[in-house]
Amino acid sequence: MIKKFDFDDLEKLFDENAQNLVDQTFYVDAMSKRDRAVLADGSLNIPVLLNAANVFLDNGEVKLAKNVYLKILKNHPEEARVFDGLAQCYLLESNFVFAIDCINESIKIQATLERYQSLASIYIRKRDDGRAVLVLTQALELTSSSNEKSDILRALAGCF
Repeated sequence: MIKKFDFDDLEKLFDENAQNLVDQTFYVDAMSKRDRAVLADGSLNIPVLLNAANVFLDNGEVKLAKNVYLKILKNHPEEARVFDGLAQCYLLESNFVFAIDCINESIKIQATLERYQSLASIYIRKRDDGRAVLVLTQALELTSSSNEKSDILRALAGCF
């Protein structure tokens, strides 16, 4: 069931204390028109919101990006790309536990080599090489490409 969502709600995606977000060009470009952010049936336009969150993140607006990702997840918890973006927010805040949780959720939804590599890199940053090895070993099972396997094996060697 899709939750009805209107433009007034959309404005609440962002920092409640922010002043005049409309003046920010990336905000205007990504979010200014109701019909772009909200579909005709009132449901969220996920690609537009994801783009807006990614633009916020690229511009260093981590809190705004995180608010958008969390709002999307509240309505669409099956979006792996949202968990990926949220993980990036948590990494920028050095919150490795939540970043790992988000990457694990995205892997549950859609396991990809890149997600396993991201998870392993977080474990390596945490100096938890044992878990990085386990994750990279799982990543090996996802690929048949000899180039990708070589990359993973090099990463594994770096854990020792």
